[in-house]
Amino acid sequence: MATRTTIRTQVLKSVGDNQAITAADINTMLTADNLEVLESYAWSARQSWTKINTIAPATITVGVTDGSPTVTSASFTAAMEGRLIRIGGDSDWYRIGTVVVGVSATLTDSDGTSVNYVGTTDADASANVFKHIYRVSTTADRVIRAVSNVLMTEINPEAFNGLDPELTTTSDPPFAWCHAGRDASGYLQIALFSPPAAAIGIRVDYLKTAEMDDDADTTLYPSVLLKWKTAESAASFLLARTGDAAWASLADRYNKRYNEAFDLAKTEDLLRQSPPSAISEEGSLGIGSDEFTLKRDLWSP
Repeated sequence: MATRTTIRTQVLKSVGDNQAITAADINTMLTADNLEVLESYAWSARQSWTKINTIAPATITVGVTDGSPTVTSASFTAAMEGRLIRIGGDSDWYRIGTVVVGVSATLTDSDGTSVNYVGTTDADASANVFKHIYRVSTTADRVIRAVSNVLMTEINPEAFNGLDPELTTTSDPPFAWCHAGRDASGYLQIALFSPPAAAIGIRVDYLKTAEMDDDADTTLYPSVLLKWKTAESAASFLLARTGDAAWASLADRYNKRYNEAFDLAKTEDLLRQSPPSAISEEGSLGIGSDEFTLKRDLWSP
């Protein structure tokens, strides 16, 4: 695929390197037009998936002091940072902040700010440590489905928070999910409901990000689409700037080329995603071969 630099050069040439439009103008158009082309069809190259391995809840013994953010326990591990903890019979949960392995942890709120424990001081309290938010990928733009042994239901965050704000229930497997923003490392995250009662694997299908913000960025579809789409945008830009009707005619011509290229690219992409209708050996003259040819018939309902 061509880079943003290459496509920008092509677009500038398509409008005769007109001085009334700059490379920065073209970059702005490329960003917007790339998003429009991306969302116009479910391009196969944009689709990806990953597997989330959930964490089973753990019951540990802790020491807590009313009015203190520090919780002591020989069971604290580094992996527990960021998980949730419910102490004793409390309905409230806290997030586990910084952990001193095998010694203590700091309680925080959902934003990571240290908070004091509110409850009865107890040197030998039972606590439940669990996790309901999981990373997907830094390249994920949005999740389109999550499947364990069943297809999980996507719900919006507001509905998610209203189901069980205190996260007192668990399920095996979770039956719903929602987007949960990005973490500090840029990973897209999802929240599972109810929090997993056991360690299981969940397949998460997602659409990849494909920004056009840097000169080295490339498209997830045939780059000729972005070339014609932005050439049309550039011609329309020059029409608005100069008032010359010739630019309107050129914009119409580039729009036609874009639509022709789009129809062809969509057909080829659909063919690429279709199951093969026949598999044949590539060997000739009766000589066997380990290579096979797949024949695909474009199917439509």
